Amino acid sequence: MSGITFLLIGFALAAFPAPADSAPGTCDPLKAEKLLRLEKHAAAIEAVKSCGDGIRANRAKGLAYHDLYVPDSAVAFLKMAFQAGARDDAVLTSLGEAFLWKKDFRSAGEVLDLVKDKEGPASLKVIARKHEILGEFTEAVRLYDLAIDREQLPYGTMERKAIILSWMKKYDEAIAQFDAILKEKIVSRPLKIRCRIRKAEVLSWTGKFDEAVAGLDAVLALDKRNVDARLVKGKVLEWKGEYRPARKVYEEVLRLEPANDQAKLRLEKLAWVE
Repeated sequence: MSGITFLLIGFALAAFPAPADSAPGTCDPLKAEKLLRLEKHAAAIEAVKSCGDGIRANRAKGLAYHDLYVPDSAVAFLKMAFQAGARDDAVLTSLGEAFLWKKDFRSAGEVLDLVKDKEGPASLKVIARKHEILGEFTEAVRLYDLAIDREQLPYGTMERKAIILSWMKKYDEAIAQFDAILKEKIVSRPLKIRCRIRKAEVLSWTGKFDEAVAGLDAVLALDKRNVDARLVKGKVLEWKGEYRPARKVYEEVLRLEPANDQAKLRLEKLAWVE
């Protein structure tokens, strides 16, 4: 059975339900593609909500859900775009990576075999992600370095490399990588915020609690509703022994996101704090 035949049969047998379009009168695939380049993923999805099952709309929605790390929706829309004829490497690498997130290595391999530029940065990054998932961090970092050398704007890949370095307990290298991203003016605001949060987290792992909290407070000054920064700050405050302020931070999270399970769990563990 050929790879493409396997894919089409596999997709038909294991198709994920696509989220229903709900906002009438919104169908602008070109605008969605521009918004994706600006990392405005929710806005990109909104721009094609009423497009139905058009190939460009499904491609845009699939790529947006991929960038938002929503595997089921990414697979659902990218699969429809694929079946309608979308075979560009952006679709193939994103679909392959979404399968990897779901630990479906066979389907990921079938998709990635169709990628044209296997030595291009997009393909290298997906293979690096596979090594991440398998716990092969050294090989993942090597592949990310190759991708960084070949990308015009490598900052998202640098972020991923920094995260892996932190998992390898190479904290100084990870912090240096985050700093290299943060110093660049061209880097988008969302990426800088993510890097500030992750850098603060790594600092806390080295015992630099005050510096970590200061970094997280700087993030919250820029993005007052940032839940991730609050969750990390709460944990750092716990490690400092400041349980009452930590509890207040988790309560703030629940005011912003009442269903946040992490905040609920942390508050349960701090139930003894008055």
